[in-house]
Amino acid sequence: FGRIPKDEIPKIRRKLDSLTFENPITQYEHSLSHSGQERPRWVRWIHRALFDGQENIVEYQAVGFDVTDIHHRTEEL
Repeated sequence: FGRIPKDEIPKIRRKLDSLTFENPITQYEHSLSHSGQERPRWVRWIHRALFDGQENIVEYQAVGFDVTDIHHRTEEL
């Protein structure tokens, strides 16, 4: 999926900081532009916090999905 754009990092940190034992999952999308590309690629990320017995975050899981086709079809409509 390439590298995360620097201007997206603060938003990602806020999303991760918002995770709690009661609300352990968040998601967001961002575009990735590469030189020579006509249109950007879009990635949807889902982050999940994993907790220990005292409800402290001990690990994060992240999964990225390429949702470019969805965005391009929406633009065409």
